[in-house]
Amino acid sequence: PTYFLNRPYRWWSERGVKMMEGEFEDAVAFLEERAGQKMDWNRLKEAIEISVEQVKLIREIHKLLMAKPCPVRARAASFAHWIRWSFAGRQEGLDYFRAFRDEVKALADQGKGAVPNERFRLMSLFTPPQNQMKMLDWLEHDKGVALVSEPYYFRVGPWDMDLSKPLESLARQYYHESYYRFYSQMEEYLDMIVQDAKESGAQAALNWFNSKCRMGGSMTKIVKDTLAEKVGIPTLTVDVDLLDPSPASEKRTKERIEGFLESLSVGAASAVA
Repeated sequence: PTYFLNRPYRWWSERGVKMMEGEFEDAVAFLEERAGQKMDWNRLKEAIEISVEQVKLIREIHKLLMAKPCPVRARAASFAHWIRWSFAGRQEGLDYFRAFRDEVKALADQGKGAVPNERFRLMSLFTPPQNQMKMLDWLEHDKGVALVSEPYYFRVGPWDMDLSKPLESLARQYYHESYYRFYSQMEEYLDMIVQDAKESGAQAALNWFNSKCRMGGSMTKIVKDTLAEKVGIPTLTVDVDLLDPSPASEKRTKERIEGFLESLSVGAASAVA
């Protein structure tokens, strides 16, 4: 037997929160009937409290990301994203984010960066190709690129949590996830990336356009135009297949990024002149 939860697309809506809370209530009833056991509400409250602490740490990491030089490696955002999903409400996840925060804070306090020779401070949008993570190492070590803005993974929204209402708290937790703004109202998503670009001082943006995502494709020009108009930075739309590990695909992507970085260098030199 399967239970499907419906999620409204309207972001930060009280009506949407109430709908999601109702979906959770029905899911609990479904599971109790099938499992023959009652819900452990104390365990759920404990999990929510742990998630709250995880979110606090992610917000700290988000601020540290913008330090000069950047103390956070490019791979870290993807790791944090999947660990957040897999270990939300679990002590292992809390331990991970605490160690993560401590490590990058120590680097920031010492004025040390994760990139050996930081030359470019870029914004990263959407999800880099997950089968080509060495490309991020190449960006750091060969090109001196620091990804100082990762709003999809680190710009977590507000969370009004009330443990006396655990299912409502769970619904609100679901809605603060920054990644999901991409699937909500366009204006709210654009506001998120504009604010992150301004706060981070990013020189430009890499928009990893997943060719398998129709929604992402429809947003590429709007994202590029919005960042140019409201922040004054250029955007490279990198057409990638998130699951394609082929060397040919990686070679094409690197060539496009190299051309983009070269144009940034020329632009910076012209501005100085």
